[in-house]
Amino acid sequence: MNTATYLLVDGENIDATLGMSVLGRRPEPEERPRWDRVLESAHGRWGQKAKGLFFLNGSSGFLPMGFVQALTAMDYSVIPLSGPAEMKVVDVGLQRTMDAIVKLERGSVILASHDADFVPQIEALLDAGRALAEVTGGQGVSYGYTGDGAQVCRMFWGLYAQTGATCTLTPGQPVQMDREAAIRVTRLVKDMLDGEIAAPDLDYGGAIASFSTGRTGITFMGNWELQSFLKAGIPFDAMPMPAVFGTPASFGDCHVFVLPHQASVDEDRREAAYEVVAGMLNGSLEWADGGHTPANLEITESADYRALVPQSHYAEAIDQAVFEPAAWFTGSGSDFQSRVSEVMQACWLSGSITPEQAVDGLIDRLNHALAQNPPA
Repeated sequence: MNTATYLLVDGENIDATLGMSVLGRRPEPEERPRWDRVLESAHGRWGQKAKGLFFLNGSSGFLPMGFVQALTAMDYSVIPLSGPAEMKVVDVGLQRTMDAIVKLERGSVILASHDADFVPQIEALLDAGRALAEVTGGQGVSYGYTGDGAQVCRMFWGLYAQTGATCTLTPGQPVQMDREAAIRVTRLVKDMLDGEIAAPDLDYGGAIASFSTGRTGITFMGNWELQSFLKAGIPFDAMPMPAVFGTPASFGDCHVFVLPHQASVDEDRREAAYEVVAGMLNGSLEWADGGHTPANLEITESADYRALVPQSHYAEAIDQAVFEPAAWFTGSGSDFQSRVSEVMQACWLSGSITPEQAVDGLIDRLNHALAQNPPA
């Protein structure tokens, strides 16, 4: 069955958001998105041809024909819409288009918008997980997170970044965070963990086992588990985190070499340390064999790396990597990850609190930590 990626662009909303929320003025032509590059990226997202649909409001009787012609030359289909002044015609057009894609029961969707009006349609696309469940006889998706603060943070902060929202943690000041975006993320994950799309109570090992044995069709997992799935002998592929909220972003982490400052330096020993680190970086094709994406661009851009499957299929995730908000108390392995997990699990697993309450609990924990003095 032929499938396609549908790139749906809310042109009016993107332009207004860029102008009012980012620049504070009307964007200049050179400041607007490079829509040709967006479509090019969509072509390679899931290894299938992308159809670019650009929605414009023509209710006033005017369309920027120069822009329309440019979009057409880029291979977009421009969708001009008109209607009564009180109707949000572009929103209606996008919603009906997504409803139609759901009925097709095939294809992938990338939505370029900064509007929450499309949440019902995004949630409808979760039905793909239910369709997978019918095939596997179990659930469609496996996501192991119970008792695992790192897994909770990987999912939450990765999806939060996809909304285009930011989070700033300044010691002694309240957290600067988009509460509504955080609620949307929390609610989407809760909706996914409905027992049919995904089990609400899987731990990390259970998620690996369910995917490795074919009981689920998709798993959200770190690239370091590649060898687990290869050893299981199942046919599979891998890709970056789907851009559910429009902005490509995948939670990232990294391994680092630290060469400590020394008051008295032995030059020979320092050079030897440099040689060891350089040797490991230059030999990181072996690192890639385990699933990791090397930081050395000479490796990831080499023919040998491009021949690795599925590693080369998610190499672009390195350009989409987002990290936990920077603060003295955050980061991989921190106790704070457990505190984030407490409120999210209360929502996702037990359902004892709502997504709104979970986010408010997260904000309270962030503010409490920001009010503390960092350890000496």
